[in-house]
Amino acid sequence: MEKVQIYEKFKNSLFHYMYNVKNEYSDYVFMCIGTSNVIGDSFGPFVGEILMHLITDKNHIHVFGNIKSNVSYSNVDYIIKQIYSKYDNPCIIAIDSALSESSNIGSILVNNCSLKLGESIGRKDYTVGNISIKGVVGKKYNLPYHNFLTLNQIPQKLVINLAKITAKGIYDINSYIY
Repeated sequence: MEKVQIYEKFKNSLFHYMYNVKNEYSDYVFMCIGTSNVIGDSFGPFVGEILMHLITDKNHIHVFGNIKSNVSYSNVDYIIKQIYSKYDNPCIIAIDSALSESSNIGSILVNNCSLKLGESIGRKDYTVGNISIKGVVGKKYNLPYHNFLTLNQIPQKLVINLAKITAKGIYDINSYIY
């Protein structure tokens, strides 16, 4: 799929989910999950980094997680507590890298449900968010160790391109939501 098609499909899906819950929440919080230490897991932090530069004056749009300040499996509880202490009724949109079938690599998947953290590398089930955005960066295997190795071998260009498309889509729909 071409970048324009990926962008349009992503933007339309996200708009649909965010618009449908527009009156249910006080704020939108983009929780950009991942670590900048593993290139295949850095999709979330790259999206957060770009969003922090694009979304500077939106009262009801907030970003947690970027290249310097990662939201990861180890600190997600703390971040969630921070979010709920700052905002009364936030819609948390969890953004993370994902592994999937080969045919999905390069896709950005949006779902109206929580995101499971660390699923492909064998972490215990931990879900977060009201809406999830997954940037598919590589092929998923049955062995968690193989998936971890895969995440370390993802081309940086793929991760950055997906992050740019995602951040642009989020930025472009903001004016329609608020």
